[in-house]
Amino acid sequence: MRQSTSELTARQVQILKELEKGKLYKEIAEELGISTGTMKQHVHKILKKLEANNRIEAVIIWRNNERV
Repeated sequence: MRQSTSELTARQVQILKELEKGKLYKEIAEELGISTGTMKQHVHKILKKLEANNRIEAVIIWRNNERV
Protein backbone atom coordinates (compact mmCIF):
# COMPACT_ATOMS: atom_id res chain seq x y z
CA MET A 1 0.00 0.00 0.00
CA ARG A 2 1.33 3.42 -0.95
CA GLN A 3 2.26 5.75 1.82
CA SER A 4 0.45 9.04 2.04
CA THR A 5 2.12 12.05 0.54
CA SER A 6 1.64 13.67 3.95
CA GLU A 7 4.59 11.56 5.10
CA LEU A 8 6.90 13.48 2.79
CA THR A 9 9.19 16.03 4.40
CA ALA A 10 9.03 19.70 3.48
CA ARG A 11 12.32 19.28 1.57
CA GLN A 12 10.96 16.31 -0.37
CA VAL A 13 7.87 18.29 -1.37
CA GLN A 14 10.14 21.16 -2.41
CA ILE A 15 12.11 18.77 -4.60
CA LEU A 16 8.95 17.31 -6.13
CA LYS A 17 7.79 20.82 -7.04
CA GLU A 18 11.08 21.45 -8.84
CA LEU A 19 10.98 18.06 -10.58
CA GLU A 20 7.45 18.89 -11.71
CA LYS A 21 8.91 21.92 -13.51
CA GLY A 22 11.21 19.56 -15.42
CA LYS A 23 14.41 20.66 -13.73
CA LEU A 24 17.49 18.46 -13.65
CA TYR A 25 18.97 17.08 -10.43
CA LYS A 26 21.99 19.35 -10.85
CA GLU A 27 19.81 22.46 -11.25
CA ILE A 28 17.73 21.64 -8.19
CA ALA A 29 20.79 20.79 -6.11
CA GLU A 30 22.41 24.12 -6.98
CA GLU A 31 19.24 26.05 -6.13
CA LEU A 32 18.89 24.28 -2.79
CA GLY A 33 22.59 24.50 -1.94
CA ILE A 34 23.06 20.73 -1.68
CA SER A 35 25.27 18.27 -3.53
CA THR A 36 24.00 16.20 -6.43
CA GLY A 37 24.57 13.11 -4.29
CA THR A 38 22.32 14.48 -1.56
CA MET A 39 19.75 15.34 -4.20
CA LYS A 40 19.81 11.75 -5.46
CA GLN A 41 19.33 10.47 -1.90
CA HIS A 42 16.28 12.69 -1.46
CA VAL A 43 14.80 11.40 -4.72
CA HIS A 44 15.55 7.81 -3.72
CA LYS A 45 13.65 8.30 -0.46
CA ILE A 46 10.76 9.96 -2.30
CA LEU A 47 10.53 7.03 -4.72
CA LYS A 48 10.54 4.59 -1.84
CA LYS A 49 7.87 6.45 0.15
CA LEU A 50 5.57 6.82 -2.86
CA GLU A 51 6.41 3.36 -4.24
CA ALA A 52 7.21 4.99 -7.57
CA ASN A 53 9.49 3.55 -10.23
CA ASN A 54 10.90 6.86 -11.41
CA ARG A 55 10.73 10.58 -10.74
CA ILE A 56 7.99 11.20 -13.30
CA GLU A 57 5.76 8.62 -11.66
CA ALA A 58 6.58 10.13 -8.25
CA VAL A 59 5.49 13.58 -9.42
CA ILE A 60 2.25 12.16 -10.84
CA ILE A 61 1.46 10.27 -7.61
CA TRP A 62 2.27 13.32 -5.52
CA ARG A 63 0.24 15.67 -7.72
CA ASN A 64 -2.79 13.35 -7.71
CA ASN A 65 -2.69 12.96 -3.93
CA GLU A 66 -2.35 16.69 -3.35
CA ARG A 67 -5.60 17.31 -5.24
CA VAL A 68 -7.59 14.95 -3.02
